[in-house]
Amino acid sequence: MRRTEDPSLITGHGRYVGDITPEGTVHGFVVHSAMAHARISVSGLEEARSAPGVSLVLMAADVSDLGLMPTKAVLPQVDGTQHAVLPREILCSDTVRHVGEAIAFVVADSVEAAKLAAELIEIDDDPLDAIVDTQGALAPDAPLVWPICAPIRRSNSAAATRRRRTMPLPGQLMSPPSISSTTGLSRTTWIRAAASRNMTATAGAIR
Repeated sequence: MRRTEDPSLITGHGRYVGDITPEGTVHGFVVHSAMAHARISVSGLEEARSAPGVSLVLMAADVSDLGLMPTKAVLPQVDGTQHAVLPREILCSDTVRHVGEAIAFVVADSVEAAKLAAELIEIDDDPLDAIVDTQGALAPDAPLVWPICAPIRRSNSAAATRRRRTMPLPGQLMSPPSISSTTGLSRTTWIRAAASRNMTATAGAIR
C-alpha cells in the first residue's frame, strides 16, 4: 500500500499531537517502578500536590472505584486449560511486579512541571526475590510473581515432566510410529519433523 503521509513528514511539515496545545491543556506524567519485584510505601504526596502548576496527583486509592484493568486476551495453555486471569491494578497499591509498573500519575500545566512534581514523590522499596531469565523462572523453587498461581505451576510442571519423558527429539526418530504409538508423536507430526530434518541436512550439504 502506497503511503501518502511521507512527504509532509520527511520535509518537516508533519503535525503531531505534541504540536497541538488548546487553551487549558494539561499534561500527565506517570511515576514508574524502578524495581522488578518489591513491596512499596510512598511519601511526599503533599509536597507533590502543592508543587507549582500541579492540578492532580493520583495514587491507587484515588482510582480504586474504577476497578481493575480487564484482561482482553485470554488464551489456552499448552494443556488446553485457560491461563489464570490475574488482578491488574491501574496504579500499583502495595507490591510492584515488574520494572516500569505505574505507581502514581501526576497532572500539571506542563510536562516539565509534572516531572518536577514527580521527583518529590518518594518511593521506599522493600525488594523481593526476582527472576530475570526464562530458565530460572522454570526452576521448581523459583519465586512466584503471583503466589496465587502456585497450584497452577505445580500442575503445569507435572504435565511438562510427563511430556518430556514421552516426546522424542526429531533426530531420534528412526521410523514413523503408528497412530496408537505411545511415543508422543502422531504419524503426521513424525512426517513433518522428518521432512524438516531432511531439508536442514540438504541445506547444509549445499552450503
